[in-house]
Amino acid sequence: MDYSLLEDNTIRLRRCEPGDALDFYRWESTPSIAMSNTLCEPISLFQAEQLVSLGSSSLQENGFLYLVIEQKGDHTIRNAIGYIMLYNYDFVNARSYIGIAIDERYRRKGYALRSISLMSRYANSVFRIERLIAEITPTNLTARSLFEKAGFRLIATLPEWIRQNDTFTDLLLYALCPTPQSNK
Repeated sequence: MDYSLLEDNTIRLRRCEPGDALDFYRWESTPSIAMSNTLCEPISLFQAEQLVSLGSSSLQENGFLYLVIEQKGDHTIRNAIGYIMLYNYDFVNARSYIGIAIDERYRRKGYALRSISLMSRYANSVFRIERLIAEITPTNLTARSLFEKAGFRLIATLPEWIRQNDTFTDLLLYALCPTPQSNK
């Protein structure tokens, strides 16, 4: 395994550890993150502990993988700033969905874009994933801009797909697809 796929000069992506449960609980309880995912109810600390435990297993086993985003620096100090995940992994069709959450204190510093780039490279190199798909609501302009900067393009709109409060809203699918090769 080439661990350089999971880091650059600023951040590293690493497996979840039991001590990450409190961070996951805090992140999933942040209103801006909770509104952007499909959770219908608040997450408990016990659920966060289970999520961290399952998230550290293999993508091939469970169809999902959570990696913690960490600032590089002193290895003796944990500095988790968010997480990135692959889910709904489809090995037959070489695709997976991707999601990301960054702690509010670390947003707008380029960490999310770096994390998506690392995860894309890792997913393609290790799992041969050809297509990554991000699910985004139309009102989440920050996520739309982020994924567009990462090279994703809008491929579909699912009308009235997600319930938010008492109404349904569209769901946008953004994909990072391989560049078509011309037949020569």
